[in-house]
Amino acid sequence: MKAFLNMKQIPGETEQKEETVDMCKAIQEMYDDGVRQGRDELLKEQIQRKLQKKKTSDQIAEELEESVEVIEKIIKEMQ
Repeated sequence: MKAFLNMKQIPGETEQKEETVDMCKAIQEMYDDGVRQGRDELLKEQIQRKLQKKKTSDQIAEELEESVEVIEKIIKEMQ
């Protein structure tokens, strides 16, 4: 209608700003977050089982192929 009347805006019409969202990127970020959360939960479960077996953080780190710092951080968060 605007083009037909050669107008930029029809009187009384509110101007709308359209937000553009890259849906592929948004979906990929959601997927990555889910994978990361799943991995973190699995790591916590594995650490918990190994702690129940009285293993040290050094042993756990070696068995799970993680750094001792990461393992100790997770242990501290779980307490």
